[in-house]
Amino acid sequence: RNGAYPASPSVAGFLISLSFPLQKEAACGLPSPVPGGIQFRMPFDAKRLKDPFDKVIKATKATGKLKDPQRVHKLRTNTRRVEAILQSLELPGCKPKRLLKDLKEIRKSAGKVRDMDVLTAKAADVRVSEERSCQVQLLLHLGAERKRKATQLKEELEQSGKRTRTRS
Repeated sequence: RNGAYPASPSVAGFLISLSFPLQKEAACGLPSPVPGGIQFRMPFDAKRLKDPFDKVIKATKATGKLKDPQRVHKLRTNTRRVEAILQSLELPGCKPKRLLKDLKEIRKSAGKVRDMDVLTAKAADVRVSEERSCQVQLLLHLGAERKRKATQLKEELEQSGKRTRTRS
């Protein structure tokens, strides 16, 4: 496959197709071969490795729900976790460079939306009696910026899906 990941409808499709040959636990301190050639030197729980993948898959399928700041935050944090897992595990026959790049772009876009959410929350908490119109104007501007950044995030999710579908 020359570093390409399988053709699927989106990053979520690839994450679904990615199957780890994981055992429930590996021997502590000893390099123990796991089917597929992966070796672990400490105990791990396969569910803890799989959970961030499942959460990113769920979040990328629910692009219409990007209005909720908590969903954007979870998308960003779980994308970071998936990146860390993929970078730390050397999967035999799988070089997910393109996937890592797509995940990084999604994480960055989600971070920009998250920044707008945090700024809006901080601006809404400020109590200024005389400059109320300025606060309202700031909140309107932050809301418009957040909407623009959320649209860019949605487009990034769609673009990563198109790139994945066209790869063979």
